[in-house]
Amino acid sequence: ARRRDAAAGADAPPEFVCPITLAIMDDPTICSDGNSYERVAIERWIATRTTSPLTNARLTSRVLLPNRALKRAIARYRGEEDDNGPVEAG
Repeated sequence: ARRRDAAAGADAPPEFVCPITLAIMDDPTICSDGNSYERVAIERWIATRTTSPLTNARLTSRVLLPNRALKRAIARYRGEEDDNGPVEAG
């Protein structure tokens, strides 16, 4: 079962938790401030703002990159993936 709510985020390693949603990330995305956010949350943020949600410093770019390493680590934490890839449901 996925642990998506804020209560689940409270028990997770802090790097797995989006600073905007306070929930464990499903699609961690690196922003130009060097921090990772849930993709949907940071897309909404940068649609109306030009500053970092964490530092309030001006963002140098609106380009967002997937954080695949963090996504794999979160999947392992959730038991959805082992060291060889996704765990088969069943």
